[in-house]
Amino acid sequence: MNSINASNPTSLWDTPRKYAPYIFSVWLLSRISFFVFAHLSNTDVLRALCQWDCHWFSHTALNHYDLQPWATSDGDAANWPFFPLFPLLSRLIYNASALSIQAAGILLANFSFLAAVFVSLRYLQASRRKVDRHLWVWLCCFGPFNFYFASAYAESLFWLLGCAAMLLWEQKKLIQAGLVAAALSATRIFGVFFAPAWFLELWVVGRLRRLQDWRQELPALCAILLAPLGFSCFVNLLYFRMGDGFAFMHVQNAFGRRTRPYWDEMQIRLSHWADWGALLNDTPMDRYSYAYLNFFAVLGVFFTLRLLADRRIFEFGVAALVMGVVIYSGLESLPRYMVGTPVFAFALYDLLGRGALQRWRWWVVGFLGLFNFWLLHNWFEGAYFVM
Repeated sequence: MNSINASNPTSLWDTPRKYAPYIFSVWLLSRISFFVFAHLSNTDVLRALCQWDCHWFSHTALNHYDLQPWATSDGDAANWPFFPLFPLLSRLIYNASALSIQAAGILLANFSFLAAVFVSLRYLQASRRKVDRHLWVWLCCFGPFNFYFASAYAESLFWLLGCAAMLLWEQKKLIQAGLVAAALSATRIFGVFFAPAWFLELWVVGRLRRLQDWRQELPALCAILLAPLGFSCFVNLLYFRMGDGFAFMHVQNAFGRRTRPYWDEMQIRLSHWADWGALLNDTPMDRYSYAYLNFFAVLGVFFTLRLLADRRIFEFGVAALVMGVVIYSGLESLPRYMVGTPVFAFALYDLLGRGALQRWRWWVVGFLGLFNFWLLHNWFEGAYFVM
């Protein structure tokens, strides 16, 4: 049987444990495939996996937050945009083992993602009527950009904490959900969006329309207030460290965010709508395409609207906030932001499970898996567009 009926309350906890060997096997197969692919490419896999922000997270884990900018040719970049929970946990593993700091981060990311697959499956069981466990597990482990979850990036930890917070909220364990969301908001900036998305859900379903409703929903409101606590701690850390609590925003220009006025940037994106050729440039650092980023922007908006149409208000709220912020600030890392935020994966999963696409879902998963290995090849080469 390929589907799990979420109406059975025992399945919320028993089913993931029952299929643990299967989930672990698919996850392990995906990681082995990365090693084999690296070997066939004559590439050292640990070095190749640690690209781009992996070095920033490792630097943060070893050296704390910079007191002043120092990196890039202009000397205007620092590690302030990298939230503290992932570097902190990496440092703990590094201190307790003989691993390098990069290997410690990669170990943390991979096992966080394995746990995230379990927790996300439980969330799907709690929020959907039927769950195709095979489709979800293979989509998670072999879907596009899965190498982000294998590198020392915070995306895996964000998935784990985000899905845990959503599951606890769905199970009405509200204070626990708020505490997990607080840790989430110390992992990536998008963790802050859980609070307004939860509030939006309460308002739309009519649970906050009267004063007595607010009293009855006090545990939920407490959870919403707890959710940004990790972010608040990070802001205070930056303030006491270098005197600027919002340094993570002010340093964004050094990383290519909003280097020109918003409307000028939008006009440039639209004028290069069909510019795909740059993805095939011989020099990896020159592989950059507005058309590629524009495609993901359209796809992200489509997934967001699908979540709204399906009345998944919380998931819609998170997706809408992510898309709004990223489209305004710059599309450079939009695919990574979408893949790193689980609500977009839920939207894709829902889409593959209905209508005409249901018949073709495994062909789609196979195509996405091949696309992932093409992206992985570019990742190993240090291509700019997969940063």
